[in-house]
Parts: sequence; structure tokens; C-alpha cells
Amino acid sequence: MTYNRDGLISIPVNAPPRTIHGSTIVFTGDTITIHGTIDDVTTDMVNTDYSGANFRAADFRLADLTNTDFSNTYIRAARFRHNWKMLGTKFRNADVVGAEFAYTHMINVDFSDADASNTDLYFAEVTDTRMCGADFSGARLKSSIMYNVDMREARLTGADMSSAILEKIDACKADFTEAKLLHTKLIDAKLKNAIFANASMCRADFANANLAGADFRNARLGSTRLAGSDLTGADFRNARLSSTRLSRTKLINTNFTNAYMRNTRLINANLTKAKLINANLANTNLTRANLTNTYLRKANLTHANLTNTNFTNAKFSNTLMTMLA
Repeated sequence: MTYNRDGLISIPVNAPPRTIHGSTIVFTGDTITIHGTIDDVTTDMVNTDYSGANFRAADFRLADLTNTDFSNTYIRAARFRHNWKMLGTKFRNADVVGAEFAYTHMINVDFSDADASNTDLYFAEVTDTRMCGADFSGARLKSSIMYNVDMREARLTGADMSSAILEKIDACKADFTEAKLLHTKLIDAKLKNAIFANASMCRADFANANLAGADFRNARLGSTRLAGSDLTGADFRNARLSSTRLSRTKLINTNFTNAYMRNTRLINANLTKAKLINANLANTNLTRANLTNTYLRKANLTHANLTNTNFTNAKFSNTLMTMLA
């Protein structure tokens, strides 16, 4: 396969020749050679192997891509917008930087280890898809809907996932550094050891998620819902969690040093051995919370609701505490 400045594209195939409109097609052995630009692929590409081909800026909006194999292809800036025939399509190790997938419908698609940075998946519907190890940094996933997607160790730094709905995803060790997750729903998600450092996550919903060991340093989580989640060993140093809902969460060994937590709800939360050093917990509701062996040096608990709060063996030093009347 070659692609040069004259627009020569040689595509190795293992299937009968296909029609690609807008170009002159020359057949030589097992290769399709296309002179010019691929303007509009309108043909049936079902079960075809194009691995290693060059499809830069091609238009696949009308193509049937069922079980099409684009593994290891160079397919930057290609257009798939509104394509609803992406079942079993493979983009493993492909270069799809800047490709447009807005409004697509994907089922069992494979983006494993692909470079998908700056792609557009606005309002895409993605089901049973693999994105593990892929680079989606700077991608636009706003308002997308994802179900049962494997995003383990994926890179989503700076991605915009605002208002997206992600249900039953596995994003363990994924990197969401500086990502936008405003109003995002990550329901029953597996996010163990994921990185959310410096992320904007106001009003996001992480209900019942596994966030053990997750990194939220300097993240903004105002009014975020984390109720029922497992945050064992998570790191919230310097994070802003005002009005965040953390009731019934597991916060064992969690680090809240220098965190801003005013008006946070921690009803029935388990904060055993948590670090709340210099944390601002003013007006926080800690009813029936377990703070056994917690570190509260210089913490601000003024006007906090401490009804039936368990402070067994907690470490206090210069802590501000004013019980509610």
C-alpha cells in the first residue's frame, strides 16, 4: 500500500473488487489502485479486509461496513457521520486521528490500541465495543451513549464527555486527565485506578461505580453524585467537592488532604483511616459516618452534622468543630 502527493493509493484486498465512486480504478493483481481522491464510498464493503490500507479523508457515510477490517490502516480525517452499518468493524491499531463518527451506530466495533485522538463521536451510540489501550485524547464524545464498552487503559486526556451516558463500562486504569465530564453519567462503571486529575466533573453521576484507587487530584466535582461507590484508597488531594453526594460510599484510606468539601453529604459513609488533613468540611452532613482512625489535623468541621458520627481513635489537631444546634 502507498499513498503519495499525486493521490496514488494502493489497497491490498482479499475480496472481489469494490466500486469506489469519484475515482479512477485500476486493477493490478491483488491490488486496487485509485488515482485521485476517494470522495464517497457508497458500496458494500461487508466482510472485506483492508488492513494496512490508506484511506485518508475518505467518505464512508453511505458504506455498509459490517465486519470490515480497517486494522492498521491510515484513515485520518475520514468521514463516517450518520453511518448506521458499523457492526463488527475493526480499527485495531489504526490511525483514525480526526475522523468523524458523529451520530454513528456502532455494535461490536474494535478500536483496540488505535490512535483516535481528536475524533468526533458526538451523539454516537456505541454498544459492546472495545476501546482498550486506544488514544481518544481530545476526542469529542459529548452526548454519546455507550453500553458495555471496554475502555481499559484508554487515554481520554482532554476529551469532552459532557452529558454522555456510559453504562456498565470497564475503564480501569483509563486516563481522563483534564477531561470534561459535566453532567456525565457513568452508572455501574468499573473505574478502578482510573485517573481524573484536573478533570471538570460537576454534576456527573458515578452511582455505584468502582473507583477504588482512582486519582481525583485537583478535580472539580461540584454537586457530583458518588453515592454507593467504592472509593477505597482514592486520592482527592486539592479537589473541590462542594455539595457532592458521598453517602454510603467506601472511603477507606482515601486521601482528602486540602480538599474543599463544604455542604457535602457523607451520611453512612465509611471513612476509616481516611486523611482529612486541612480539609474544609464546613456544613457537611456526617450523620452515622464512620471516621475511625481518621486523620483530622487542621480540618474544618464547623456547623457539620455529626449526629451519631463515629470518631473512635480519630486524630485531632487544631481541628475546628462546631456542633449543629
